Amino acid sequence: MASDNHAAANQSPPLVDHNTVLSDLALVHAVTLHGDAIAKVWTPKLAAPSYDFGLRPVSDKAGALAGMGMTEKQGGSDVRANVTEARPTGVDGEYTLHGHRWFTSAPMNDVFLVLAQASGGLTCFLVPRVLPDGSRNRLDVVRLKDKLGNRSSASSELEFDGTWAQRLGNEGGACRLGVTDAPSGRGGVLACRPPIGRRRALGRQAPYAERDR
Repeated sequence: MASDNHAAANQSPPLVDHNTVLSDLALVHAVTLHGDAIAKVWTPKLAAPSYDFGLRPVSDKAGALAGMGMTEKQGGSDVRANVTEARPTGVDGEYTLHGHRWFTSAPMNDVFLVLAQASGGLTCFLVPRVLPDGSRNRLDVVRLKDKLGNRSSASSELEFDGTWAQRLGNEGGACRLGVTDAPSGRGGVLACRPPIGRRRALGRQAPYAERDR
């Protein structure tokens, strides 16, 4: 099994593609609705007008990018069939993930919005590439997808084996949060813009997400 040192997935993002924009929007939407402390850390970085290259703790970065991993082999787009397990660490809101991701967008990015089964049901989690102490989170890249189209936008399969994550919202609240479709309208508009303008447009969306809480 390849590790997070997989060369292609270990690169800093060279370009803000539409998958990254949609993931940024989804994560901003999720943290502003259900993660006050997390939102204070991540929303300014995801809404920053420029990207800060390099793998470092988010506290040391001026701008960050997000990816998204929702689906598993056995369920595909039916995320209710997910079996990846989220185990509490004993620290409020913190878990370790155990399972896999069949399709994860932008594996080279700084943070990921993922779904996993907690004791209360399907739950949203924030998974950073780099932990607050500067060490790497346990994200194992199995392989990059050999796609027919949009090859410039990397997608991957991941394995979680004790991967550290922070819960967004209540256990079992993933479907109610609606992270898979709530931001899609604005995201579709942003995806049509030149890359240099997308982060600026995302920054303008952050206050609306905060207002709609």
